Amino acid sequence: MDEEEAGLGLCLPMCDKIVELLHNSRWHSVDELKAKIYLPPEKLASILDFLAKFYFIEFRGEREKSEVKITQLGLSFLEGFI
Repeated sequence: MDEEEAGLGLCLPMCDKIVELLHNSRWHSVDELKAKIYLPPEKLASILDFLAKFYFIEFRGEREKSEVKITQLGLSFLEGFI
C-alpha cells in the first residue's frame, strides 16, 4: 500500500463522520467542525475539499469564516448507510 492509499484509508472514516455531523442540512461553520473533529486543521481542510470536489458538501463564505452544508447527494450517501 502506498502513502496515498494509506491516507485514503484514514480519510474515509473521517468523511463519514463529517457527513453524519452535517445530516441536518443546515449550514455549519468550519470552526464548529474543527471543535468536533479531532484532526489538524490542514487535514480537515483536505477532507472538506475532497467532499466538496465530489459534491457531498458545499461551501459558502470566505475560507477562514466559511460554512459547509451537506448536499442532496451527500444525504443520499448517508441514507445508504443508515
